[in-house]
Amino acid sequence: MDKEHFKDLSKILENKLPVSLLKRDFFTAIVGTSPSKGARSPSLWNSCYRKFKLNAEMVPMDVDLKDLGNLVALLKEIDSFQGGSCAVPHKEQILSHIESVDEKANICRATNCFYKEGSKLTATNTDGDGALLALSEISSKKSLKNSNFLVIGLGGAGKAIAASIAVQQNNGTVYLSNRNKNTLNETYKRLDKISNVEKEIFPPDLSSLNKADIIINATSIGFDGSSDLLCFNPISGCAIDKPLQERIKENLEDSFSKLNKVDTKKVFFDVVYQPAKTVFLLSAKASGHKTLGGLKMNLYQAVLGFLAVNRTYLKKSINFGLVKKQMESL
Repeated sequence: MDKEHFKDLSKILENKLPVSLLKRDFFTAIVGTSPSKGARSPSLWNSCYRKFKLNAEMVPMDVDLKDLGNLVALLKEIDSFQGGSCAVPHKEQILSHIESVDEKANICRATNCFYKEGSKLTATNTDGDGALLALSEISSKKSLKNSNFLVIGLGGAGKAIAASIAVQQNNGTVYLSNRNKNTLNETYKRLDKISNVEKEIFPPDLSSLNKADIIINATSIGFDGSSDLLCFNPISGCAIDKPLQERIKENLEDSFSKLNKVDTKKVFFDVVYQPAKTVFLLSAKASGHKTLGGLKMNLYQAVLGFLAVNRTYLKKSINFGLVKKQMESL
């Protein structure tokens, strides 16, 4: 990248870029509101660049939504830019600035990964496949294809997971639960064309939980970045007109009441990985169910994204297993 492009990028971004980019053969980026404040992708990808002896670097790019289009347009102009990943809340909005969208990204209308082909960008989504790879470690792939899934929350990650399940589903059903009914209806219409899918209420009731073999929290409830949501379980609601302590107490009591009445043992999977053990997972485990946190999904989607974006520069011998091993070593 030349100095002029470096200056132009610096004017758009809200964080500082490292001058080391000027000496790289190519670079990638994670684009979001504030990926510089904790995103794991740069450390994971840069570890692989060093391991595989590539003179490359991934950098976080903090950008306001109003400047997103200008940023993407500028990145297209820079020959050394190869693509990267996209973080919340830009996973959906960035699609309007990208020329080509693959099947899964198109179904869920969100991308977490995009790569350059010539001067154009192609969007894909590895969140869903990363989630299924993580789940396959506690449930066989054959079982997954015939399982019933309840996906709670249809933001970028939730829609991506639902899309991957729908594409790979055989005899099972995808149950969708979301607070916003418009998003619920739109996602239902897209998935109903390719899979067995049904709409459920939000938060899900006992009947909804009983229909599923695998229950997935794809909401931000339980994320430690939000003190208002950290202590709640997404399978139950809460009254907003009561003191916080009382709301938490009622939410947890209702959650345990449902979990203790579930007819069979389930798998509870949370896309959240900060904290590693959310209220959603702790409650399920205390009730005797299998649980899985979002850390492995986050790792596997990063491996898949790295392979997709950097395939032009990677030797054929560098495969999923090698990239996974290197990223796991951090």
